[in-house]
This record gives sequence, structure tokens and C-alpha cells, in this order.
Amino acid sequence: MNEQKENSPMGEQMETPKQGNPMNPMQSPMMQNKNVWLLAAAALLVAAVFLMVSGGIAPTDEAEEMEGEEMQEEEQVEGAALFSEITLNEQNNSGQSGAALLTDLGDGTTRVVISAPSPFENLQPAHIHSGTCENLGGVVYPLANVEGGSSDTVVAASFGDLAEGTFAINIHMSAEQSDVYTACGNI
Repeated sequence: MNEQKENSPMGEQMETPKQGNPMNPMQSPMMQNKNVWLLAAAALLVAAVFLMVSGGIAPTDEAEEMEGEEMQEEEQVEGAALFSEITLNEQNNSGQSGAALLTDLGDGTTRVVISAPSPFENLQPAHIHSGTCENLGGVVYPLANVEGGSSDTVVAASFGDLAEGTFAINIHMSAEQSDVYTACGNI
């Protein structure tokens, strides 16, 4: 304990504690700071539990207007991974559409599962491209080929990096016809 020496009116040396909590003069300023942080963390925890129990924040008019447009869903449940479902829209009258589920694995990687029933029997290359479906850039992360309408790949990118960047998931007709896009969805 940090103590200071003072002289009493009788000339004797006395030990007095450093200034700290006036309610507890024996508590150091460092302990006071720890208590403030613990109190703030407890308040945040109570707020988070309240939001989870109450169902979160009510939707805005803008969210209601988005009905019918491409919707993306992100979810965080305590003890579960963060995920997002991406709608894969048909391209070039291919007859192929579906969804991709991106799941944060928590170790800087993301699992990408594609479900896009295909009228084609061949393997279809799939990738995460830079840009958007409307303005597709180069391949950033190759994905496992779509076979029988599905693909499952773990990419070396965090969910946060994918969600905060400008990327799109694109499915190609075939390796031979990679310039023909059959389905695409913006992340």
C-alpha cells in the first residue's frame, strides 16, 4: 500500500493512506479506476441483454421500403458466430439463383456455403470478386466449384473484412465459359 508519513501534533510520525475513495480511504486510485471500468462493463452488458430480450431496435421506414429488393441478413446471437445470408440473383437468363451463407469462424476466416440449384450438370467456378455485381472486379478469393447446386469453402478473410469491403459472390457457367455469369450477389 502506498502510504505517506506525517508528523502528528505531538511530533510523532504517523502513516496516512494516499488520497483515494472518500468512502473508503484505504482504496487506491488504481482500484477506483478498476471499479469504474467494471461498472461501465456491467452497464453495457445490461444494455446488450435488454436489446436481445426486446428484439432490438424497431425497423425504420427505410427498411420497410426495401421489401422486394435484395435483402441481406446479419445475425449475432450470444455464443454463436456472426453470419450473413446473401441473395444470389440470376444473371444472363441462366435460370440459376440461390443464396450464400457467410459465417464468421472467429479465427480470421469465413465459411462460404452456396446453395444455388443449377440447370447445368457441369462444375461451375465460383469466386468472391472485388466490386459489385453491376461492376464486377477481379477474383479476390476463389471458392470451391458449384457442383449439383452447392459449394462449401473456408476463405482466409475475416467476416468483418468481407462485410465492410465491396465484394460480390459470382457463379460462372463453366471453366470453359467463365465469361458467362449465371448468378451473383453483393456482400
